[in-house]
Amino acid sequence: MWHRGEVVEGKTAFSFLAAYRGFALVVAVALLFSTGYFQILSWPGWILVGIASAYTLFKLVCPFSRYRRNCLTYSTFGFDLALCLALPMFTGGLHSPFLLYLLSPLLTAALLFPKKLTFSIAALPFLTVIISQRLI
Repeated sequence: MWHRGEVVEGKTAFSFLAAYRGFALVVAVALLFSTGYFQILSWPGWILVGIASAYTLFKLVCPFSRYRRNCLTYSTFGFDLALCLALPMFTGGLHSPFLLYLLSPLLTAALLFPKKLTFSIAALPFLTVIISQRLI
């Protein structure tokens, strides 16, 4: 059973996570436009940036809940992980402005899952960046 202090602490942690996600997206979009990188970004990249922006706005309004662990929470986390893993592939690999945004699902996993699963999930962003560098 959840105590009031744990629920408030959990809500605060997920609110900070949503704020981090918003900050990382603002930094990435600012880097896209300030460095001139937006001129060489392909259409799939722009579509992915639009989806990431819409998803981030959704997560700012409705952040994850630690005490509501249901199918919707886990499927939303799966979409979050897939989206964040796809961003470096389409936006430049190691030179992607979305590398800071790539840490969002890692922080979410740290709040939702046990240590062993979190460490397994932590390997995925690094493998994605390495694979995207090999493809570029």
